[in-house]
Amino acid sequence: MTLSEGCVGSAADGGAGRFVWPVDEKRFAEVIQSMVSDHAPKLFAIIEEFGERDDAQVVAWGMEFPGRAHVVGDDGRMRMSSSSAQTARDLLGITGTMRLVWC
Repeated sequence: MTLSEGCVGSAADGGAGRFVWPVDEKRFAEVIQSMVSDHAPKLFAIIEEFGERDDAQVVAWGMEFPGRAHVVGDDGRMRMSSSSAQTARDLLGITGTMRLVWC
C-alpha cells in the first residue's frame, strides 16, 4: 500500500496517484501514521500447552495479513507461511496441543 494508491488527481494536475493538496510535514506524518495503522498486520503467538493446564510455552510468533500469515519459531529456527493464523496453528498442532493467542 502506498499513499498514492489512496490519492486521486485530475488530468490538470498530472493524473491519478499524486497529492492534490499542499501537505506540510505534520500532515504528511499524520497521513503516514493513519496508513500504517489501517494496514498493519495482526500479531499473534502460537502457544503449546502441556498436560491439563500444567504449563505452556510460546513456540512461534506470527503476523497475519489479508489472505496470508507468516510465522517464525520462538527459537528462530522455523519459518513458515500459511493462508491464515488458524491454519498455522493447525499445522503446528500436529505435534501437540497448540493455542492461537492474538497480541
